[in-house]
Amino acid sequence: MLLARISLRRLWNHHVSAYPFENLGPDHDPGLDAAELVRSYHVAERDAFISWIARRAAPPLAHAAATVLAAKGAPEVFARSYAIADSAAERLDALLPTEDPLAALVEFVRQLSEAENSFVEGGSETYLAAGRAFNRPPTRGGAWAASLAVAMRPQLFALGAAPLALAGLLPREAFQSMRERSVPAILAGALLSAATAVRTDIIGARAAIDLAKARLAKIKRSSRAHDAWLLLAGVGPLTRAEIARALDVTKRTASQAAAILEEAGMIAPTGRYEGLRIVAAHES
Repeated sequence: MLLARISLRRLWNHHVSAYPFENLGPDHDPGLDAAELVRSYHVAERDAFISWIARRAAPPLAHAAATVLAAKGAPEVFARSYAIADSAAERLDALLPTEDPLAALVEFVRQLSEAENSFVEGGSETYLAAGRAFNRPPTRGGAWAASLAVAMRPQLFALGAAPLALAGLLPREAFQSMRERSVPAILAGALLSAATAVRTDIIGARAAIDLAKARLAKIKRSSRAHDAWLLLAGVGPLTRAEIARALDVTKRTASQAAAILEEAGMIAPTGRYEGLRIVAAHES
């Protein structure tokens, strides 16, 4: 459960750097702090993203997504912009099972690039303003949707319904007609980076569990402090009210659990609306 929540948080971090967000600004920059899953101000897009994962992912990741929706008090959203992700998922499913994940991904990119224009990523654009020429990235295509579809299929790598997701496996570069590297080389590099990130997440999850065992073993005042800790360690900073909704407990119980974690030196408040943040990630 903890690893699935951490994976969901990482997926959102990748998503905000890949999703068009209406292509606002010359660099398509979604803005500072947008990458924090539960505190991002891209609320509508975050809810659509979480809702799609709750419907499409394997049970561990789907449950993590449902937990975030509950924490935010948000209803399930059916966004039309995710039709392209549904299309990508269907094409990927047609290539499974496979004994060669990299070859399957290369074929997946080929099919999407040749059959659906919405996935093609262009090169830089030149435009004129006040008599001067500027270069900027073009309007983004559907690489984000293809990458998200792959993240929902751990069985591509013989991982079954593992409580994790490999984020960022299909970079925009793979869908560009003009590229400096071959598609297999691009995907191999992305796979290595994603695997390294998963390793980091597994180590972080283990450290969070060990810290809870060390600091909460003798605490009996609340049976939900441990649950609250695994929630915060997984999805990120939450308010006490959000903890209560996610764990389906009263606000009093959530506040008691938070107080215990504060006394144990594991979390600290960062403001009324910013939520409780972890201050100790491992036992010193």
